[in-house]
Amino acid sequence: QGEGKLREAKLILVGDGASVKTSLQKRLLNAEAALPAEDTRTRGIEIQDWEFKDGFLAHILDFGGQDVYYLRYIVFF
Repeated sequence: QGEGKLREAKLILVGDGASVKTSLQKRLLNAEAALPAEDTRTRGIEIQDWEFKDGFLAHILDFGGQDVYYLRYIVFF
């Protein structure tokens, strides 16, 4: 049926809690975005799409850094 280029990627942010993963995600999407408050935590996974000018799309997966999430998600990947 023809061929085409898949212009997508996944950017997976993992690390310890409070290691600025969510701040990085927010600033990649909008350089002027306010950073999250220190007392807020990512629960589970937050997924955002980052679109580039030339039709390229990156799916940003921001994983919660708390220890309780590590084993649960590692089993599925």
